[in-house]
Amino acid sequence: MDYLSRFAKVLALVVVSVAEDIVVAGIVVAGIVVEDIVAAVAVAVAVVVANIAVANIVVVVVAVKTDSEGILVVVVVIVIVVVVVVDIDDLGD
Repeated sequence: MDYLSRFAKVLALVVVSVAEDIVVAGIVVAGIVVEDIVAAVAVAVAVVVANIAVANIVVVVVAVKTDSEGILVVVVVIVIVVVVVVDIDDLGD
């Protein structure tokens, strides 16, 4: 395995790790914007279930609360990241 291929795999693992952090931050932001802990928990549970159902997915949560009618609109964008997770021991030649 050449170094470029090894670098690409390590970079992919880093991207997935950062994406997971973004998901957590998205849940926190959703809770603040919505100002409703129940909705924030519901979103968090949905994210956990989605991660169990499909490996390596990124869920970006955008929560918007309309002031005029008080209707909560939660937009969830799911991006499937196709990444082959490789054990670090398998990165050798």
